[in-house]
Amino acid sequence: CYGRDIPLIAVPTLELMCVPVLLGHDDIEDDALVCPMIDARRMEVYAGIYDRALTAVRPVGADIVTADTYKGLLDGRPVYFFGGGACKCMETIAHPNARLIEGVKPLAKWMFPLAEKRMAEGKTEDTAYFVPFYLKDFVAKESKKLI
Repeated sequence: CYGRDIPLIAVPTLELMCVPVLLGHDDIEDDALVCPMIDARRMEVYAGIYDRALTAVRPVGADIVTADTYKGLLDGRPVYFFGGGACKCMETIAHPNARLIEGVKPLAKWMFPLAEKRMAEGKTEDTAYFVPFYLKDFVAKESKKLI
């Protein structure tokens, strides 16, 4: 983008994962929330919570999933969980309003609606100074395995 002087459009991965769910599942209730999850080891996930208009209900965060992590949201309405981190968490969440959608992956083909909307709104990034949003800094650790 910088070399060709064309706009850079940033599409958040968790928001991207919501597109196939909202476009491909007509049975989702109007007041339901969607929660894409990326596995972050053990019982931790990177998750965001959005309404059907993709407005963030809660900011993206690193959640250590327990039975109470999403209880406040689940007590009020259905929440659809999906993504690589969702399957491992459903047994722990175990709430009547928790729904699992399997097979959702962040694919580039789902970027178009989000990129088109951002372009129409003029939401582009400064290519010289843009830094992707990484929830946590990577910290390399020395391997405990002997080679």
